[in-house]
Amino acid sequence: MLYQETTDSLEFEIRNKIVPDKRQHTNLATKGFTTKTGHQGLGLANLQDIEQKYSELDISYNVSDGCFDLYLTIDQEEDE
Repeated sequence: MLYQETTDSLEFEIRNKIVPDKRQHTNLATKGFTTKTGHQGLGLANLQDIEQKYSELDISYNVSDGCFDLYLTIDQEEDE
């Protein structure tokens, strides 16, 4: 989903169904952690690095009801 209520911010939501897994989802943003075969586990770790560099980004995620939800909000830079 892409949402823009005002011109000051832009919101993205990505929702994916996940296969129930015995592994805990508390380590999702840890570099190298993955639930996918053949993947390197860099995606969420890279997003955290990007969020730290840009104060106008807000990134959060949640696992519930058999889904993984990623929320990314980009606010207008403060000096504009």
